[in-house]
Amino acid sequence: MEEKESIILNKKIVTFSILALVSLVLGISYAYFTAQGQSAEQTITTSDIEIDFTEGAELMSTTFLKPIKRDEVFAKAAKKTFTVENTGTEKMYMHISLEDMVIPEKLKRYDFVWSLYEGNKNVSNGTFADAGTSMEIAPYQVFEVGEEKSYSLYIWIDETGVDQSSMMAQTFNVTIQAQGEVYWTSPESDFTVTEEGVLTAYNGSDATVVIPPVVNGVTVTEIGSELLIETDIEKIKNVIIPNGVVTIEDSAFFGGSIEKVVIPNSVTSIGYNAFEMNELTNISIPNSIAHIKGMAFYDNSISSIMIPDGIVTIEDSVFAKNSISNVVIPKSIVNLDNRLFAGNISLITVQGKSSAPDTFTEGWDANGYDESTSTFINLAEVIYVP
Repeated sequence: MEEKESIILNKKIVTFSILALVSLVLGISYAYFTAQGQSAEQTITTSDIEIDFTEGAELMSTTFLKPIKRDEVFAKAAKKTFTVENTGTEKMYMHISLEDMVIPEKLKRYDFVWSLYEGNKNVSNGTFADAGTSMEIAPYQVFEVGEEKSYSLYIWIDETGVDQSSMMAQTFNVTIQAQGEVYWTSPESDFTVTEEGVLTAYNGSDATVVIPPVVNGVTVTEIGSELLIETDIEKIKNVIIPNGVVTIEDSAFFGGSIEKVVIPNSVTSIGYNAFEMNELTNISIPNSIAHIKGMAFYDNSISSIMIPDGIVTIEDSVFAKNSISNVVIPKSIVNLDNRLFAGNISLITVQGKSSAPDTFTEGWDANGYDESTSTFINLAEVIYVP
C-alpha cells in the first residue's frame, strides 16, 4: 500500500485543450451539420506529451452531413485526427475527455453520437444523451516512452427514420482535453492468476483497481468468474481492464458498487451477469466485442448506450433494469434475445433491416412479461431503417 501511495503522490499531470465548434444547419427533412475549427493547425507541447492536430485548419474537416447509419461512419461522419507522442522519460497514461460542453436541449438526444479510434482500432463510443458539461471518452490510454499514436474522433447523427429537422440551426461547443499521468497499476500481489492467464481473484482494498497486464510473469488474457469475491466489493468504484484481455467471464464483477469500467478493444466476449447489480451510469462497448451474454449489465444506472457496428449477439436482459429510453441497433446485429432493455425502453431503431428477422427472439423489444398470460408486455416502438 505504501508503495502505491508514493506513486500516486508523484504522478505528473499535463493538459492540452482545443475548442471545437459543430453547427447544425437546415436540411430538407433531416438535420445536417458542419464542423468548423481554429484558423491554424494546433501543436501543443509539454515536458512529457506532444499533441499534434494533423488534419489542417479545421478541427473536424467533414461538412454537410446527413444522419447516417453505423456502418457509414468512416465515409460520412465528421472527423478530426490528432497524434499524441510521449516525449518524456516515463511510461504514461493519457486521459482524453470532452470539457466545457454547451449543448442545446434539442441536441440532448440519443441519436447524436461520437466514436474514437486509434488507427483502425475502436477505442471507445458514446452518445451525448443526458450529457452535462464534461464527458470522459478515453481514460487510461497507455504510452511507452517515445511512443506516438494517431487518434480520430468521429461525430455524427444516427439515422432513425424519423424527421430530425428539429436539430437544425443548433450549435454544439466543446473543448477536447487530455491529461497525462505517470503509469501505475494495482500491485501484482493483490491478484491470483493461473498459468493459462486467467485472473481468478483480487484481494486488495483500493477504490480504483487498475489490473496489471502481466501478473507474476503471466500475461492476463481472461477475467475469471467472481473475481472480487475475496475482497470488500462495495469499496471498489473504478475498474480498468488492460489491453490483451479477451474474455470477461460470468459474474466477474457481479454485485458491487462499480461506477466506471474501462473495457479495451481486445475483449471479444462478456459473460453472464458480468457487471450485474453495480452503479454504472455510462459504458463504452468497443466494436471488438461480438457476443454479450445474458444480464451482463442488468440492474445498473445506465441512461444511454451506443452499440457499435460489429456486435453480432446480445442475449436476454443484458441492459434491463437501467434507464435507457432510446437505442439504435446496428446492421451487424444478428441475434437479439428477449427483454434486452426492459425497464424504460420506448423507442428502438433497427438499422439495415426492414423487419425483425427470425433470429430476434420473441419479446426482444418488451419491457416486461405477464406470467399469468405468458405474454410479453409494454412493447417499445420499433422503427426499421433498411
